[in-house]
Amino acid sequence: MNAWFIEVDLGTETISTLLKKCRDYEAYRRSGIEQADEGGFPLVAWSVTHSDPSKGQQRRLALQAAIERDRTLTPELFRIVAPDQLVSLLRVGGAS
Repeated sequence: MNAWFIEVDLGTETISTLLKKCRDYEAYRRSGIEQADEGGFPLVAWSVTHSDPSKGQQRRLALQAAIERDRTLTPELFRIVAPDQLVSLLRVGGAS
């Protein structure tokens, strides 16, 4: 399946808020609705930035770590990138 859910974080929300959104996607995946309609479940691409590039990198790492620590989430469902990496990610697909 070559489809994505795309989230954009401009550095204004807490990591906890982003993690809640990840849990919403996980709950939707577990519902099976998307799979029944589309034959699969899209990956979730997070484009994470900040006005300070080093803080943007810290936020991407923090979100990735939070996803990996959260036992209710499937880390393979999420891709966290800088805005300048998003188009490339979408072109090549979700292969890790």
